[in-house]
Amino acid sequence: MNRQLLQLLTWKVEQRLGRKLETPKDFEHLIAQLPQQELLSMSTLKRVWNYVPSQHVPRENTLSILARFVGCTDWNDFCKHHDAESDSVFLTHVVKTTDLKEGDEVLLEWKPNRSCRVKKTVDGTFIVVEAQNSKLQKGDVFYTEWMAEGMPLCASNVRRDGIVLSDYIAGRKQGLKKVVKV
Repeated sequence: MNRQLLQLLTWKVEQRLGRKLETPKDFEHLIAQLPQQELLSMSTLKRVWNYVPSQHVPRENTLSILARFVGCTDWNDFCKHHDAESDSVFLTHVVKTTDLKEGDEVLLEWKPNRSCRVKKTVDGTFIVVEAQNSKLQKGDVFYTEWMAEGMPLCASNVRRDGIVLSDYIAGRKQGLKKVVKV
């Protein structure tokens, strides 16, 4: 099971849904949006999102239902489509946000000449400390689970001055070119 592709799939589902799946009501909302012939149980979805910690590996059928929700024909199509978009199947310089402590900073760079330095906060979000040529601005706050060279930064629930803007993808076409803990 490719965890990065699974994480990308869950992020894309949240993007399409317009919300992060963080509460039972969020999972109920997703279930209500799925076609009737492709229902998934709440417990299955909670395991996929790791809302309920589990060593369970999602079934291909479950992943295919979610892949269809985001516009692919099935899980294999989703994997092929996203593997073809990246320069490499293997990721280097991955920073898992769970491995960072409050106050740790990460420098991110992507093409053409964009960069930002972010700092992990007490609640597990990140605040932009410095930004150059980016739509992210100093003081913006967002959530992400990982940052990796060659993959886009998927920033969820970007807030500016206390107002939720939306989700944001940095380096959408070519991914981040630099991810360094500073």
